[in-house]
Amino acid sequence: MMGKGDRKVIIIGAGLTGLRIGQILASAGMQIELIETQPTVGGMLQTVERSYMGDCYMFDLGPHLFFEEYASVYESLLGNGSDDQLTVVKGHFVIKVGDETLLYPLKMMNMLARLPLSLTQRIIWDLARSRLTRKKDGGMSSVREWMTQRFGDTLFDNFFAPYIEKCTGLSPERVSHKWATERTTVTGESLAQTLMKIMTEAFKGRKSHNLASSEQMAAYYPNHGAGRIPLAMAADIERHGGKISLNTRLSNLCLENSMVKSLILTESGNRRKIIHGDIFVSTISLPSLIRLFSAGVPAPISAASKRLAFRQLLLVNIIVDQANILDHLELFYPDKRFPFKRIYEPKRMSPKMAPEMRSSLVLEICCSDREAEDFQLQKRLIDRSIAMLENEGILKREDVLDCFTISLPNAYPIYGLGFEQVIAAIEQFLATVANLITCGRQGLFEYHAMTNESMEIAENVADLILSGKSKADVNAQGKWSKYFY
Repeated sequence: MMGKGDRKVIIIGAGLTGLRIGQILASAGMQIELIETQPTVGGMLQTVERSYMGDCYMFDLGPHLFFEEYASVYESLLGNGSDDQLTVVKGHFVIKVGDETLLYPLKMMNMLARLPLSLTQRIIWDLARSRLTRKKDGGMSSVREWMTQRFGDTLFDNFFAPYIEKCTGLSPERVSHKWATERTTVTGESLAQTLMKIMTEAFKGRKSHNLASSEQMAAYYPNHGAGRIPLAMAADIERHGGKISLNTRLSNLCLENSMVKSLILTESGNRRKIIHGDIFVSTISLPSLIRLFSAGVPAPISAASKRLAFRQLLLVNIIVDQANILDHLELFYPDKRFPFKRIYEPKRMSPKMAPEMRSSLVLEICCSDREAEDFQLQKRLIDRSIAMLENEGILKREDVLDCFTISLPNAYPIYGLGFEQVIAAIEQFLATVANLITCGRQGLFEYHAMTNESMEIAENVADLILSGKSKADVNAQGKWSKYFY
Protein backbone atom coordinates (compact mmCIF):
# COMPACT_ATOMS: atom_id res chain seq x y z
CA MET A 1 0.00 0.00 0.00
CA MET A 2 1.36 3.42 -0.95
CA GLY A 3 1.99 5.96 1.77
CA LYS A 4 0.81 9.58 1.57
CA GLY A 5 4.12 10.77 0.20
CA ASP A 6 4.12 8.15 -2.54
CA ARG A 7 0.80 9.17 -4.08
CA LYS A 8 0.63 12.05 -6.53
CA VAL A 9 -2.56 14.09 -6.82
CA ILE A 10 -3.21 16.18 -9.92
CA ILE A 11 -5.74 18.98 -9.35
CA ILE A 12 -7.28 20.57 -12.45
CA GLY A 13 -8.29 24.15 -11.69
CA ALA A 14 -6.77 26.53 -9.12
CA GLY A 15 -9.89 28.26 -7.84
CA LEU A 16 -10.80 28.31 -4.14
CA THR A 17 -11.89 24.64 -4.05
CA GLY A 18 -8.83 23.31 -5.89
CA LEU A 19 -6.43 25.45 -3.87
CA ARG A 20 -7.91 24.44 -0.53
CA ILE A 21 -7.72 20.75 -1.47
CA GLY A 22 -4.12 21.20 -2.59
CA GLN A 23 -3.23 23.11 0.56
CA ILE A 24 -4.57 20.41 2.89
CA LEU A 25 -2.94 17.57 0.96
CA ALA A 26 0.42 19.32 0.55
CA SER A 27 0.57 20.12 4.26
CA ALA A 28 -0.09 16.40 4.91
CA GLY A 29 2.97 15.47 2.87
CA MET A 30 1.36 14.39 -0.39
CA GLN A 31 2.74 15.16 -3.85
CA ILE A 32 0.52 17.86 -5.32
CA GLU A 33 0.36 19.55 -8.71
CA LEU A 34 -2.30 22.09 -9.67
CA ILE A 35 -2.97 22.84 -13.33
CA GLU A 36 -4.53 26.22 -14.20
CA THR A 37 -5.22 27.69 -17.64
CA GLN A 38 -5.28 31.28 -16.37
CA PRO A 39 -2.16 33.38 -15.61
CA THR A 40 -3.05 33.55 -11.91
CA VAL A 41 -4.77 31.49 -9.24
CA GLY A 42 -8.19 32.12 -7.70
CA GLY A 43 -10.65 31.43 -10.50
CA MET A 44 -13.63 33.67 -9.76
CA LEU A 45 -12.06 34.62 -6.43
CA GLN A 46 -9.62 37.26 -7.66
CA THR A 47 -8.94 40.90 -6.98
CA VAL A 48 -7.87 43.08 -9.90
CA GLU A 49 -6.27 46.50 -9.65
CA ARG A 50 -7.07 49.57 -11.74
CA SER A 51 -4.97 52.74 -11.68
CA TYR A 52 -6.56 56.14 -12.17
CA MET A 53 -4.72 59.46 -11.76
CA GLY A 54 -2.06 57.76 -9.67
CA ASP A 55 -4.51 56.09 -7.26
CA CYS A 56 -5.11 52.35 -6.96
CA TYR A 57 -8.64 50.91 -7.06
CA MET A 58 -9.29 47.23 -6.30
CA PHE A 59 -12.19 45.19 -7.66
CA ASP A 60 -13.17 41.60 -6.84
CA LEU A 61 -14.69 39.30 -9.43
CA GLY A 62 -17.89 39.35 -7.43
CA PRO A 63 -18.52 40.44 -3.80
CA HIS A 64 -16.94 37.53 -1.93
CA LEU A 65 -17.28 37.45 1.83
CA PHE A 66 -15.81 34.97 4.30
CA PHE A 67 -17.60 33.48 7.28
CA GLU A 68 -17.04 32.34 10.85
CA GLU A 69 -16.69 28.61 10.09
CA TYR A 70 -13.27 29.03 8.49
CA ALA A 71 -12.14 32.39 9.89
CA SER A 72 -9.24 30.78 11.76
CA VAL A 73 -8.01 29.18 8.52
CA TYR A 74 -8.06 32.50 6.68
CA GLU A 75 -6.38 34.31 9.56
CA SER A 76 -3.54 31.80 9.72
CA LEU A 77 -3.05 32.03 5.95
CA LEU A 78 -2.92 35.82 5.89
CA GLY A 79 -0.70 35.88 8.96
CA ASN A 80 1.85 33.59 7.34
CA GLY A 81 4.03 36.11 5.54
CA SER A 82 1.21 38.33 4.20
CA ASP A 83 0.85 42.04 4.89
CA ASP A 84 -2.93 41.63 4.93
CA GLN A 85 -5.38 40.92 7.72
CA LEU A 86 -8.97 39.81 8.12
CA THR A 87 -11.42 42.51 9.17
CA VAL A 88 -15.07 42.28 10.21
CA VAL A 89 -17.70 43.42 7.70
CA LYS A 90 -21.21 44.32 8.83
CA GLY A 91 -24.17 45.55 6.83
CA HIS A 92 -27.37 44.64 5.04
CA PHE A 93 -28.33 43.09 1.76
CA VAL A 94 -31.35 44.86 0.26
CA ILE A 95 -33.64 44.42 -2.72
CA LYS A 96 -35.27 47.20 -4.75
CA VAL A 97 -38.97 46.60 -5.41
CA GLY A 98 -40.72 49.42 -7.23
CA ASP A 99 -39.80 52.56 -5.30
CA GLU A 100 -39.10 50.72 -2.06
CA THR A 101 -35.91 49.19 -0.68
CA LEU A 102 -36.48 46.03 1.38
CA LEU A 103 -34.19 43.88 3.49
CA TYR A 104 -33.02 40.75 1.69
CA PRO A 105 -33.74 37.90 2.32
CA LEU A 106 -37.26 39.18 2.71
CA LYS A 107 -38.59 39.85 6.22
CA MET A 108 -42.30 40.05 6.93
CA MET A 109 -42.40 43.04 9.28
CA ASN A 110 -40.06 45.02 7.06
CA MET A 111 -42.38 44.32 4.10
CA LEU A 112 -45.46 45.34 6.05
CA ALA A 113 -43.79 48.62 6.99
CA ARG A 114 -42.50 49.46 3.50
CA LEU A 115 -44.89 48.03 0.91
CA PRO A 116 -48.41 49.18 0.04
CA LEU A 117 -50.97 47.48 2.25
CA SER A 118 -52.86 46.14 -0.77
CA LEU A 119 -49.75 44.29 -1.97
CA THR A 120 -48.94 42.74 1.42
CA GLN A 121 -52.59 41.68 1.80
CA ARG A 122 -52.44 39.87 -1.56
CA ILE A 123 -49.17 38.17 -0.52
CA ILE A 124 -50.66 36.94 2.77
CA TRP A 125 -53.86 35.79 1.06
CA ASP A 126 -51.87 33.93 -1.61
CA LEU A 127 -49.72 32.26 1.01
CA ALA A 128 -52.70 31.12 3.08
CA ARG A 129 -54.42 29.74 -0.02
CA SER A 130 -51.25 27.97 -1.18
CA ARG A 131 -50.96 26.23 2.17
CA LEU A 132 -54.48 24.87 1.80
CA THR A 133 -54.10 23.74 -1.82
CA ARG A 134 -50.46 22.72 -1.82
CA LYS A 135 -49.61 19.64 -3.88
CA LYS A 136 -46.82 17.15 -3.47
CA ASP A 137 -43.52 17.96 -5.18
CA GLY A 138 -43.52 14.82 -7.31
CA GLY A 139 -45.35 16.23 -10.31
CA MET A 140 -43.66 19.63 -10.29
CA SER A 141 -41.00 20.41 -12.83
CA SER A 142 -40.61 24.18 -13.18
CA VAL A 143 -39.53 26.73 -10.61
CA ARG A 144 -42.79 28.64 -11.20
CA GLU A 145 -44.86 25.61 -10.21
CA TRP A 146 -42.73 24.89 -7.16
CA MET A 147 -42.64 28.42 -5.80
CA THR A 148 -46.20 29.52 -6.53
CA GLN A 149 -47.44 26.38 -4.77
CA ARG A 150 -45.64 27.62 -1.65
CA PHE A 151 -45.81 31.37 -1.80
CA GLY A 152 -48.50 32.27 -4.34
CA ASP A 153 -48.36 34.27 -7.56
CA THR A 154 -48.01 37.75 -6.04
CA LEU A 155 -44.79 37.11 -4.14
CA PHE A 156 -43.31 35.09 -7.00
CA ASP A 157 -44.17 37.53 -9.80
CA ASN A 158 -43.06 40.64 -7.90
CA PHE A 159 -39.87 39.38 -6.26
CA PHE A 160 -38.51 36.15 -7.73
CA ALA A 161 -39.60 35.65 -11.35
CA PRO A 162 -37.70 38.62 -12.88
CA TYR A 163 -34.56 37.81 -10.90
CA ILE A 164 -34.65 34.17 -12.04
CA GLU A 165 -35.06 35.30 -15.63
CA LYS A 166 -32.05 37.62 -15.34
CA CYS A 167 -29.86 34.89 -13.87
CA THR A 168 -30.83 32.11 -16.28
CA GLY A 169 -31.91 33.88 -19.47
CA LEU A 170 -35.03 31.68 -19.41
CA SER A 171 -38.63 32.26 -18.41
CA PRO A 172 -39.46 30.65 -15.02
CA GLU A 173 -41.64 28.10 -16.84
CA ARG A 174 -38.47 26.75 -18.49
CA VAL A 175 -36.32 26.68 -15.34
CA SER A 176 -36.10 23.58 -13.16
CA HIS A 177 -37.57 23.70 -9.66
CA LYS A 178 -34.08 22.84 -8.35
CA TRP A 179 -33.25 26.53 -8.73
CA ALA A 180 -35.59 27.03 -5.75
CA THR A 181 -35.01 23.88 -3.71
CA GLU A 182 -31.25 24.44 -3.74
CA ARG A 183 -31.44 28.02 -2.46
CA THR A 184 -33.80 28.20 0.51
CA THR A 185 -32.87 31.75 1.51
CA VAL A 186 -33.60 33.00 -1.99
CA THR A 187 -36.90 31.14 -2.26
CA GLY A 188 -38.16 32.84 0.87
CA GLU A 189 -38.74 29.72 2.96
CA SER A 190 -37.94 31.74 6.09
CA LEU A 191 -40.44 34.35 4.89
CA ALA A 192 -43.12 31.68 4.51
CA GLN A 193 -42.47 30.46 8.05
CA THR A 194 -42.64 34.03 9.34
CA LEU A 195 -45.91 34.72 7.54
CA MET A 196 -47.51 31.56 8.88
CA LYS A 197 -46.35 32.31 12.42
CA ILE A 198 -47.79 35.82 12.28
CA MET A 199 -51.13 34.62 10.92
CA THR A 200 -51.36 31.70 13.36
CA GLU A 201 -50.71 33.92 16.36
CA ALA A 202 -53.15 36.53 15.05
CA PHE A 203 -55.91 33.89 14.91
CA LYS A 204 -55.07 32.91 18.48
CA GLY A 205 -55.35 36.52 19.61
CA ARG A 206 -51.66 36.79 20.44
CA LYS A 207 -49.26 39.57 19.60
CA SER A 208 -47.14 38.46 16.67
CA HIS A 209 -43.39 38.47 16.96
CA ASN A 210 -41.36 40.78 14.81
CA LEU A 211 -38.96 38.05 13.78
CA ALA A 212 -35.55 39.50 13.02
CA SER A 213 -36.10 41.97 10.24
CA SER A 214 -33.07 44.13 10.67
CA GLU A 215 -30.15 41.88 11.59
CA GLN A 216 -26.93 42.73 9.85
CA MET A 217 -24.80 40.42 7.80
CA ALA A 218 -21.61 39.70 9.78
CA ALA A 219 -18.66 38.39 7.80
CA TYR A 220 -14.92 38.74 7.30
CA TYR A 221 -12.87 40.21 4.50
CA PRO A 222 -9.14 40.70 3.75
CA ASN A 223 -8.49 44.43 3.79
CA HIS A 224 -6.78 44.33 0.37
CA GLY A 225 -9.40 42.26 -1.43
CA ALA A 226 -10.79 38.72 -1.44
CA GLY A 227 -8.10 37.63 -3.88
CA ARG A 228 -5.55 37.66 -1.04
CA ILE A 229 -6.99 34.36 0.24
CA PRO A 230 -6.21 32.23 -2.88
CA LEU A 231 -2.81 33.90 -3.23
CA ALA A 232 -2.01 32.95 0.37
CA MET A 233 -3.23 29.37 -0.26
CA ALA A 234 -1.02 29.11 -3.35
CA ALA A 235 2.00 30.31 -1.37
CA ASP A 236 1.28 27.75 1.34
CA ILE A 237 1.05 24.93 -1.23
CA GLU A 238 4.41 25.84 -2.70
CA ARG A 239 5.88 26.24 0.79
CA HIS A 240 5.01 22.58 1.41
CA GLY A 241 6.56 21.40 -1.86
CA GLY A 242 3.48 21.47 -4.08
CA LYS A 243 3.63 22.68 -7.66
CA ILE A 244 1.29 25.10 -9.43
CA SER A 245 1.41 25.34 -13.24
CA LEU A 246 -0.23 28.49 -14.65
CA ASN A 247 -0.94 29.47 -18.29
CA THR A 248 -1.35 25.79 -19.05
CA ARG A 249 -3.78 24.54 -21.69
CA LEU A 250 -5.40 21.15 -21.13
CA SER A 251 -5.48 18.76 -24.08
CA ASN A 252 -6.45 15.22 -23.08
CA LEU A 253 -7.23 12.97 -20.14
CA CYS A 254 -6.04 9.47 -20.99
CA LEU A 255 -8.35 6.75 -19.70
CA GLU A 256 -7.23 3.14 -19.38
CA ASN A 257 -9.06 0.29 -17.62
CA SER A 258 -11.47 2.76 -15.94
CA MET A 259 -8.57 4.79 -14.54
CA VAL A 260 -7.11 8.13 -15.56
CA LYS A 261 -3.47 7.40 -16.34
CA SER A 262 -2.19 10.77 -17.47
CA LEU A 263 -3.03 14.32 -18.45
CA ILE A 264 -1.67 15.85 -21.64
CA LEU A 265 -1.21 19.61 -21.54
CA THR A 266 0.53 22.51 -23.26
CA GLU A 267 2.59 24.90 -21.20
CA SER A 268 3.53 28.47 -22.07
CA GLY A 269 5.75 28.44 -25.13
CA ASN A 270 3.62 25.67 -26.68
CA ARG A 271 5.66 22.94 -25.01
CA ARG A 272 3.66 19.70 -24.85
CA LYS A 273 3.86 17.80 -21.60
CA ILE A 274 2.46 14.57 -20.17
CA ILE A 275 1.96 14.30 -16.41
CA HIS A 276 1.07 11.16 -14.52
CA GLY A 277 -0.78 10.86 -11.26
CA ASP A 278 -2.47 8.42 -8.94
CA ILE A 279 -5.51 10.57 -8.19
CA PHE A 280 -7.03 13.30 -10.37
CA VAL A 281 -9.31 16.01 -8.99
CA SER A 282 -11.25 18.21 -11.42
CA THR A 283 -12.85 21.52 -10.49
CA ILE A 284 -13.43 22.69 -14.08
CA SER A 285 -16.90 22.71 -15.66
CA LEU A 286 -18.50 19.34 -16.39
CA PRO A 287 -18.73 19.94 -20.18
CA SER A 288 -15.05 20.94 -20.27
CA LEU A 289 -14.07 17.83 -18.30
CA ILE A 290 -15.98 15.47 -20.60
CA ARG A 291 -14.37 17.09 -23.65
CA LEU A 292 -10.93 16.35 -22.20
CA PHE A 293 -11.29 12.58 -22.47
CA SER A 294 -9.47 11.35 -25.56
CA ALA A 295 -11.47 8.11 -25.56
CA GLY A 296 -13.72 6.01 -23.35
CA VAL A 297 -16.69 8.37 -23.07
CA PRO A 298 -19.93 6.81 -24.35
CA ALA A 299 -21.44 8.83 -27.20
CA PRO A 300 -24.70 9.54 -25.26
CA ILE A 301 -22.66 11.01 -22.37
CA SER A 302 -20.62 13.20 -24.70
CA ALA A 303 -23.84 14.42 -26.36
CA ALA A 304 -25.52 14.97 -22.99
CA SER A 305 -22.66 17.17 -21.71
CA LYS A 306 -23.18 19.52 -24.64
CA ARG A 307 -26.69 20.22 -23.36
CA LEU A 308 -25.31 21.81 -20.19
CA ALA A 309 -24.88 25.57 -20.47
CA PHE A 310 -23.72 28.48 -18.32
CA ARG A 311 -24.55 32.17 -18.16
CA GLN A 312 -21.70 34.62 -18.38
CA LEU A 313 -21.39 37.45 -15.90
CA LEU A 314 -20.41 40.88 -17.16
CA LEU A 315 -18.92 43.02 -14.40
CA VAL A 316 -19.13 46.76 -15.03
CA ASN A 317 -16.52 48.41 -12.80
CA ILE A 318 -16.97 52.15 -12.32
CA ILE A 319 -14.63 54.63 -10.59
CA VAL A 320 -16.70 57.43 -9.06
CA ASP A 321 -15.77 60.88 -7.79
CA GLN A 322 -17.61 60.36 -4.50
CA ALA A 323 -16.19 59.38 -1.13
CA ASN A 324 -19.05 56.95 -0.42
CA ILE A 325 -21.92 55.69 -2.58
CA LEU A 326 -24.11 53.00 -0.96
CA ASP A 327 -25.59 52.53 2.49
CA HIS A 328 -25.79 48.73 2.05
CA LEU A 329 -23.40 45.86 1.32
CA GLU A 330 -25.30 44.73 -1.77
CA LEU A 331 -28.38 45.99 -3.59
CA PHE A 332 -30.40 43.57 -5.74
CA TYR A 333 -32.50 44.71 -8.70
CA PRO A 334 -34.96 42.02 -9.88
CA ASP A 335 -36.97 44.56 -11.94
CA LYS A 336 -36.62 43.87 -15.68
CA ARG A 337 -36.15 47.58 -16.40
CA PHE A 338 -32.66 47.41 -14.91
CA PRO A 339 -30.08 45.51 -16.99
CA PHE A 340 -28.05 44.71 -13.87
CA LYS A 341 -29.18 42.26 -11.19
CA ARG A 342 -26.95 43.46 -8.35
CA ILE A 343 -24.68 46.37 -7.48
CA TYR A 344 -22.13 46.74 -4.72
CA GLU A 345 -19.44 49.14 -3.56
CA PRO A 346 -16.02 47.50 -2.92
CA LYS A 347 -15.21 50.16 -0.34
CA ARG A 348 -18.08 48.82 1.80
CA MET A 349 -16.03 45.62 2.22
CA SER A 350 -12.80 47.45 3.04
CA PRO A 351 -11.85 51.16 2.98
CA LYS A 352 -8.56 50.19 1.33
CA MET A 353 -10.33 49.18 -1.91
CA ALA A 354 -10.37 52.84 -3.04
CA PRO A 355 -8.72 56.14 -2.02
CA GLU A 356 -10.29 58.08 0.83
CA MET A 357 -12.08 60.75 -1.22
CA ARG A 358 -13.24 58.54 -4.10
CA SER A 359 -14.99 55.23 -4.44
CA SER A 360 -16.11 52.66 -6.98
CA LEU A 361 -19.18 50.69 -7.93
CA VAL A 362 -19.64 47.26 -9.54
CA LEU A 363 -22.68 46.27 -11.59
CA GLU A 364 -23.41 42.61 -12.36
CA ILE A 365 -25.11 41.87 -15.68
CA CYS A 366 -25.92 38.29 -16.70
CA CYS A 367 -25.56 37.63 -20.41
CA SER A 368 -25.07 34.96 -23.06
CA ASP A 369 -21.70 34.13 -24.62
CA ARG A 370 -22.68 36.11 -27.72
CA GLU A 371 -23.72 39.15 -25.71
CA ALA A 372 -20.47 39.04 -23.75
CA GLU A 373 -18.53 39.41 -27.02
CA ASP A 374 -20.69 42.24 -28.39
CA PHE A 375 -18.80 45.39 -27.38
CA GLN A 376 -21.39 47.73 -28.90
CA LEU A 377 -24.08 46.04 -26.83
CA GLN A 378 -21.89 46.38 -23.74
CA LYS A 379 -21.46 50.10 -24.39
CA ARG A 380 -25.24 50.55 -24.66
CA LEU A 381 -25.77 48.55 -21.46
CA ILE A 382 -23.24 50.69 -19.60
CA ASP A 383 -24.78 53.97 -20.81
CA ARG A 384 -28.26 52.76 -19.92
CA SER A 385 -27.13 51.51 -16.50
CA ILE A 386 -25.43 54.79 -15.59
CA ALA A 387 -28.55 56.70 -16.63
CA MET A 388 -30.72 54.48 -14.42
CA LEU A 389 -28.34 54.80 -11.46
CA GLU A 390 -28.46 58.56 -11.90
CA ASN A 391 -32.26 58.40 -11.94
CA GLU A 392 -32.10 56.33 -8.74
CA GLY A 393 -30.04 59.06 -7.09
CA ILE A 394 -27.05 56.74 -6.57
CA LEU A 395 -24.52 58.63 -8.68
CA LYS A 396 -24.20 61.46 -11.19
CA ARG A 397 -22.92 60.90 -14.71
CA GLU A 398 -20.38 63.70 -14.35
CA ASP A 399 -18.92 61.88 -11.32
CA VAL A 400 -18.09 58.79 -13.40
CA LEU A 401 -14.32 59.04 -13.90
CA ASP A 402 -13.48 55.67 -15.44
CA CYS A 403 -15.23 52.46 -16.42
CA PHE A 404 -14.09 49.02 -17.56
CA THR A 405 -15.66 45.58 -17.89
CA ILE A 406 -14.66 42.01 -17.03
CA SER A 407 -16.44 38.96 -18.47
CA LEU A 408 -16.64 35.80 -16.38
CA PRO A 409 -17.50 32.66 -18.39
CA ASN A 410 -19.27 29.73 -16.72
CA ALA A 411 -20.49 32.02 -13.93
CA TYR A 412 -23.97 30.53 -13.39
CA PRO A 413 -25.18 27.08 -14.45
CA ILE A 414 -28.46 27.23 -16.35
CA TYR A 415 -31.00 24.92 -14.72
CA GLY A 416 -33.16 24.27 -17.75
CA LEU A 417 -35.99 21.76 -17.53
CA GLY A 418 -34.62 18.21 -17.56
CA PHE A 419 -31.03 19.14 -16.73
CA GLU A 420 -31.11 16.84 -13.69
CA GLN A 421 -31.34 13.78 -15.97
CA VAL A 422 -28.30 15.00 -17.91
CA ILE A 423 -26.29 15.45 -14.69
CA ALA A 424 -27.36 12.02 -13.43
CA ALA A 425 -26.14 10.35 -16.65
CA ILE A 426 -22.78 12.12 -16.50
CA GLU A 427 -22.40 11.32 -12.79
CA GLN A 428 -23.10 7.66 -13.52
CA PHE A 429 -20.28 7.64 -16.09
CA LEU A 430 -17.86 9.47 -13.78
CA ALA A 431 -18.56 6.92 -11.04
CA THR A 432 -16.87 4.31 -13.25
CA VAL A 433 -13.61 6.28 -13.30
CA ALA A 434 -12.22 5.20 -9.95
CA ASN A 435 -9.39 7.70 -9.50
CA LEU A 436 -11.16 10.82 -10.77
CA ILE A 437 -13.01 13.12 -8.36
CA THR A 438 -15.15 15.96 -9.70
CA CYS A 439 -16.03 18.78 -7.32
CA GLY A 440 -16.45 22.52 -6.88
CA ARG A 441 -19.10 24.84 -8.18
CA GLN A 442 -18.43 24.29 -11.88
CA GLY A 443 -17.40 20.67 -11.46
CA LEU A 444 -20.76 19.86 -9.86
CA PHE A 445 -22.77 22.19 -12.12
CA GLU A 446 -24.11 23.84 -8.98
CA TYR A 447 -25.20 27.43 -8.36
CA HIS A 448 -23.67 27.58 -4.88
CA ALA A 449 -21.07 30.28 -4.61
CA MET A 450 -20.56 31.01 -0.93
CA THR A 451 -16.95 30.68 0.20
CA ASN A 452 -17.81 28.50 3.21
CA GLU A 453 -19.58 26.01 0.94
CA SER A 454 -16.54 25.75 -1.32
CA MET A 455 -14.32 25.27 1.71
CA GLU A 456 -16.59 22.51 3.02
CA ILE A 457 -16.48 20.70 -0.32
CA ALA A 458 -12.69 20.98 -0.43
CA GLU A 459 -12.21 19.62 3.06
CA ASN A 460 -14.45 16.63 2.38
CA VAL A 461 -12.57 15.79 -0.82
CA ALA A 462 -9.22 16.15 0.94
CA ASP A 463 -10.41 13.93 3.81
CA LEU A 464 -11.47 11.27 1.30
CA ILE A 465 -8.07 11.27 -0.40
CA LEU A 466 -6.16 11.21 2.89
CA SER A 467 -8.29 8.31 4.14
CA GLY A 468 -7.12 6.13 1.25
CA LYS A 469 -10.71 5.01 0.62
CA SER A 470 -12.38 4.78 -2.76
CA LYS A 471 -14.99 7.39 -3.62
CA ALA A 472 -17.42 4.48 -4.03
CA ASP A 473 -16.99 3.61 -0.34
CA VAL A 474 -18.11 6.94 1.11
CA ASN A 475 -21.29 9.01 1.15
CA ALA A 476 -20.73 12.14 -0.94
CA GLN A 477 -24.00 13.81 0.05
CA GLY A 478 -23.46 17.21 1.66
CA LYS A 479 -25.71 19.63 3.53
CA TRP A 480 -27.16 21.11 0.34
CA SER A 481 -25.95 18.87 -2.46
CA LYS A 482 -23.14 16.51 -3.40
CA TYR A 483 -19.60 17.14 -2.22
CA PHE A 484 -18.20 15.42 -5.29
CA TYR A 485 -18.99 13.06 -8.20
